[in-house]
Amino acid sequence: MVAAAGNSKGFSLVELMIALVILLISLLGLLAVLTNCISANLCDELRNTAVTLTGQTAEAIHGLPISDSDIQGDTKGLIHTRDGEDTNQDLKGFPKPNQEIRNFQQRYTISWNVIDRDENLKEILISVTYINPHGENLSHRAAIYKHRTL
Repeated sequence: MVAAAGNSKGFSLVELMIALVILLISLLGLLAVLTNCISANLCDELRNTAVTLTGQTAEAIHGLPISDSDIQGDTKGLIHTRDGEDTNQDLKGFPKPNQEIRNFQQRYTISWNVIDRDENLKEILISVTYINPHGENLSHRAAIYKHRTL
């Protein structure tokens, strides 16, 4: 019978299994961090698109004459919206509410409230709302002023 050497080199099966469990736990931790990073980047991209749509809407409103129907208001405020489902609306340079982000369609609701401050000045409150991947209803808002001479 051959005696086992006292200083034999190599790993036992138990040592190998323990190393694999430790490696698996660390990889699962990295996977969780990676998933959170992807989700945060998607939320940031949705928010950045909302900011861009707000700016594009402001530019479109500034390009319209003060007598245009899309910027008619009253002293209490008149709300105008752009609906992504209505293909017959005249966009007049307004951005489209449905945007493609990472190969899927994200629906935004673009609305603006026009308040007549006097016969020469309108205050326009723009709001772009959307639902993020966590199901939260979020919005980006901006206020602009349109003067008859501008």
